[in-house]
Amino acid sequence: GQCPASIHSDVDESVPDAVSCLGIVPHTIRGFLSRYSTVLPTGEAFSQCVACSPTVRKAFTDEGFTFLLKVFNDLDYLENLTGLRAMQLAT
Repeated sequence: GQCPASIHSDVDESVPDAVSCLGIVPHTIRGFLSRYSTVLPTGEAFSQCVACSPTVRKAFTDEGFTFLLKVFNDLDYLENLTGLRAMQLAT
């Protein structure tokens, strides 16, 4: 999991959401069946995120499709690349 302090971190509300021709592109959607509702939570970026961390973005920028092939062919590649696996083993 993430550091408990990040739960209470300030979020820069001035940054607009990613928008496409289909509307916003949220990072996370949480749904509640009891209320038939959804929320789009926001929070600080996780430095070992396997989707949007600087390490992942740089690898994709540098390697392009070769990076994607590594991701598709090795289930552990992103966790090892970002250091997430090492963090999990350390806990």
